[in-house]
Amino acid sequence: MMLFVIAGTREIIRAGGTHSSQVRHCPQCGQPMRFRDATRRTYLTLFFIPILPLGAGRDGLACDGCNTWIAPEAYRLGGMETV
Repeated sequence: MMLFVIAGTREIIRAGGTHSSQVRHCPQCGQPMRFRDATRRTYLTLFFIPILPLGAGRDGLACDGCNTWIAPEAYRLGGMETV
């Protein structure tokens, strides 16, 4: 009897409700968007279902349009132009 187990890891972005006050161009989708506070965390998955968080989450910002996570350092250091 063979038993197949599909396990892996996946990063999940959980967005908060606080938006930044400025509209900026998203480096991923290229659209002028607002960004909200978000946490990116890696999870152990079993059959593509997140089961167990691995390590601490990283705080950052997420684009409202495409949900791309951006490190706060890139936001603060001017890596994203203001619209």
